[in-house]
Amino acid sequence: MTTTMLEPNTVELLRDCCSCGAPAIILSPEMGAVCHARFTAVSPESVTLDLSEGTNLLPEGTRCCLSFSHGGSSCAYFATVLEYQHVPPPEPSHLILEITAKVIGTEARMAYRVPIGKKPAPCARLSTQDGQILLPIPIDISLTGILVEFAAAEDPDLTPSEEVDLELHLGDDTVHLRAEVRRRDGHRYGLFFPETVTKCGVQAPQSLRNIVENLERAWLQKRVR
Repeated sequence: MTTTMLEPNTVELLRDCCSCGAPAIILSPEMGAVCHARFTAVSPESVTLDLSEGTNLLPEGTRCCLSFSHGGSSCAYFATVLEYQHVPPPEPSHLILEITAKVIGTEARMAYRVPIGKKPAPCARLSTQDGQILLPIPIDISLTGILVEFAAAEDPDLTPSEEVDLELHLGDDTVHLRAEVRRRDGHRYGLFFPETVTKCGVQAPQSLRNIVENLERAWLQKRVR
């Protein structure tokens, strides 16, 4: 497999993370996996991380996003799994990644959906075309969509492509969005925000950006220690 050489400044940044065993999160939308890891080694072609116990297996070739903090700033890179090295417990297994690109600007919010815990959690209010007003439970969110879940007795039985109105409220921020049903899994619905995506890229309302950023910050603080 041909790999891409890392830029010198990226190598230095990753080497600094390795020197202190900095924590990182590896997110793979295609595998539905969230892995917790620590930096251990870097070369001009790849970076190696020790995986936390119980972490999901990511096969060779899996595309993912590597997210971590450095110098008080959030960093994120697109990456591809080069190799998974299994080590029997209690020693950590190893994951070798090829860094393919740096996540810049709004792309950082599109790289993965932010899981929503119990605290903080936005209040969601959904209105259907036939006039139903429901209170779904938000599961995860990005600037372009949200996954929500309904109680069985309150499931509105929405169909793909159906449009609904969604109101989200968190702290001082409230946003009203038109949403389109993209997929359904049981009582869970994946909703897309068409108005946030334009020919110029993602242009989400500032209130939505604030909600996503606050949820991401809270989630990372709980998991990256």
